[in-house]
Amino acid sequence: MDTHLVEYLEAFDGSETIDWFGEQWNIHLHISAMIGHEQMHIGQIVAFCYAVGIQIPEEIKRTMALSD
Repeated sequence: MDTHLVEYLEAFDGSETIDWFGEQWNIHLHISAMIGHEQMHIGQIVAFCYAVGIQIPEEIKRTMALSD
């Protein structure tokens, strides 16, 4: 998936815009907002797992540099 993401990102020249609830946002600002939003959800999942004693998936622990 990361390889596909890199391919898509490299295709942008930076002039592209996204309609963001009626505002035109530069593609880089849009992607940055999406990354931040996704990281928030991963943090919520990790906090939930800690709170209820669910083992965090190894891939998430590795990606987020978490320990047991």
